[in-house]
Amino acid sequence: MKHTGNRLPRRGFTLVETALAVVIVGTGVLAMVLVQETVHRQNRWGERAARAARLGNEIRERCFNLAPWDPVTGTAWWGLEPGETIVADFDDIDDFDGCVFEGATGPIDGGGNVIPDMDGWRQEVTVEPVDPGDLSVVVPAGATDVLRVRVDVSAPPGPGEAPELVTSVTWVQSW
Repeated sequence: MKHTGNRLPRRGFTLVETALAVVIVGTGVLAMVLVQETVHRQNRWGERAARAARLGNEIRERCFNLAPWDPVTGTAWWGLEPGETIVADFDDIDDFDGCVFEGATGPIDGGGNVIPDMDGWRQEVTVEPVDPGDLSVVVPAGATDVLRVRVDVSAPPGPGEAPELVTSVTWVQSW
């Protein structure tokens, strides 16, 4: 006698159902990994930008109470006067023009001290006398008591990369 009754109920998943589930779960995991990498990248960028802004403002703090010109030579000498070789000797803002603080000399804090654990970071300072009526116009030294100071802050490069300019902090100081 031949039995033609109901088939036994199906147990488990077919190969197609299993493959589809693997694709769906894999896509979800890949999306989460990509989101996590994006969040980490943005966090690193934010940390570098905040550190760069701090380093620019450290120079600003150092310059805050300095005169624009040397108390001895006045406007007759622009930049570092003879004998001024270390930051502690800087007695006016124009002494900072063209200075680069990196490696063994920096970056520096508002007190002029090298900040530890900041290897590879760089502060490059530009000081220009500007027209008080038009701050975009550079004038000869001594023609004004208004100075524009810019600190370009660069981050340490990655392996095989050039240093990367992260931010520029600029301010105008007048007396």
